[in-house]
Order: sequence, then C-alpha cells, then structure tokens
Amino acid sequence: MPEKPYTTGEVAKTFGVSYATVKGWAYSGKIKYIKTPGGKYRYPESEIKRLIPILFRWISRLNTSIPKICPLGDPAVRLNYNTFL
Repeated sequence: MPEKPYTTGEVAKTFGVSYATVKGWAYSGKIKYIKTPGGKYRYPESEIKRLIPILFRWISRLNTSIPKICPLGDPAVRLNYNTFL
C-alpha cells in the first residue's frame, strides 16, 4: 500500500510550525518531498514519522512540559525548530 502524501499545510499543522518553516526544511534538504506535476510539494508519511522523534527530543530538552511554556504554534518556539532538524 502506498504511503499517504501530506501537503505542506498538513505538515505545518501537524508540527505546529508555519508553512514557510516546512518549505524551508524542504529547500534545505531536512525533509524529503515529492514535487507533483503541478509543482506542489508532497511529503511522504515516512518523513513525518521520521521527524516525530527528532522533534520530541527537542521538546524534551526544554526541561518542561508543553502546556507550561506555550503552544507549538507560538513564533518563539517556531524559530528554534530549525536548530534541531
């Protein structure tokens, strides 16, 4: 069974980051993608699963729980995601 392809927006929502952050990960080679004939980016499910433990380790380094700091969508947190990918 083929993997589910995720859109840039779905990946951004899943990880609580901006659309631009996901595109930046793609441009810099931090996340694999497939470009459709129409020029859209799609991210294989395996890439999403690969990033989950990486981001979880990053969050755990904060030495606190997520609700006590801020939601993942907060710009203060977004800026630091690129440091750990």
